[in-house]
Amino acid sequence: MTSKNTASFPFSKADFLAKVLEITENQDWREDVMVQAATTLGEPGLYHHYFPKGIEDVIWYYHDILNTQMLEKMDQIPFDALRTTEKVTLLALTRIQLQKQHCQANRKLLKYLAHPTRAPLGTRLVFKMANTIWRRAGDTATDLNYYSKRAILGTVYSTSLVKSLQGAEDKAVEAFFKDQVQTIFKVTGVAKSIGSTVEKTLTSIPHCLSLLRERFRG
Repeated sequence: MTSKNTASFPFSKADFLAKVLEITENQDWREDVMVQAATTLGEPGLYHHYFPKGIEDVIWYYHDILNTQMLEKMDQIPFDALRTTEKVTLLALTRIQLQKQHCQANRKLLKYLAHPTRAPLGTRLVFKMANTIWRRAGDTATDLNYYSKRAILGTVYSTSLVKSLQGAEDKAVEAFFKDQVQTIFKVTGVAKSIGSTVEKTLTSIPHCLSLLRERFRG
């Protein structure tokens, strides 16, 4: 299969992801569901050709797509004229809206990631998302603030996403995020004098994921 020209494949990685998001509106994220998606598209063997590590690779691909789409939307507005807090807020809320487009699929994905054995994966995904947002917002921190900003934003984002996927109105989610994002700047502003900030915020992400599992159980 690896010798085939990509153009001759019956479907692309993007086609596969679209089918997965369609199927997981009603089914949980599982390996057999991934195979089902590839089978429905005409060639089950392409699943592991595109995603050698299986479902974990699919999830990384999806999150990378979300990050890319989020950044592309910023190119359509005078983004650089905004203040840093406004940039962070707009980026995060834009990404939440992208996930909300596939509400049930993302609810089930959070449930999948909230399993204790997958907490490290969930933490890495959230941290990469937060880093993408901070970098696009112009952050150049390399000291303690680098970690504290990303850890706290990751927790605030995750909580806001849950509210959105549970049906909260967009205005309510926006108000909640804007209120919480102020904490990021207050905490990181004194992070150098608070030695436990990074440890506490990084630890809170897996805890937040465990709460997601309880909320999205069943």
